[in-house]
Amino acid sequence: MLKTNDVRYPNISIDKIYEGVRLFSKQQYVKDQALFLSLAQVQKPHSLFITCCDSRIDPQLITSSKPGELFTVRSIANIVPPRALASKTDPVVSALEYSLEILKIEHIIICGHSNCGGCRALWDNSFFQKLPHLKNWLSYASRVKERVSKYLRENPEAKKDYAILIEKYNVLEQIKHLLTYPGVKRALKEGSLRVVGWYYRIDTGQVFYYDQESSAFIEIL
Repeated sequence: MLKTNDVRYPNISIDKIYEGVRLFSKQQYVKDQALFLSLAQVQKPHSLFITCCDSRIDPQLITSSKPGELFTVRSIANIVPPRALASKTDPVVSALEYSLEILKIEHIIICGHSNCGGCRALWDNSFFQKLPHLKNWLSYASRVKERVSKYLRENPEAKKDYAILIEKYNVLEQIKHLLTYPGVKRALKEGSLRVVGWYYRIDTGQVFYYDQESSAFIEIL
């Protein structure tokens, strides 16, 4: 059997990752050993955090959460397929089901972000030339482009902010998709679940939540 120490990794980035593992084992794990031991047999996260695959987003970092608090799902452009269109093997839907029925999470947070490549691809079809699977995946967010296009026709002065508009409208669209699932609707009706939309600005570190009363994203202060 091939062992990991039989393989050489010339790429310096993998060496950096291995060094990070060593630091975790020797420092962070030792520091929080009691926490990790308590998590060894069971997890009881309070929230399902749905966000983009983008490497610049760290859910635990921006929420100051510890291991075991967030059940995290990542997908390109933080998309949740609508129930009627989702495949039977979709990993996002499977995670949603598990978090509701087994983990009994109390909150679902859908977090979009600035400079999102997936959202930009909705507007720029050149992205799809070599990415047919991405094109299919982003079809779940096709209504976002339609809504933003309509908004810009009525408010042409906002064209300079089209990227941000797409990213924010996409968060709202994915919340709509969540509401197509019976388990989500049931938990909301029972009062055991809360669904919220967030928008994270990478350049400033600001996080905004969507306020239904004002129909606007407001900074979390």
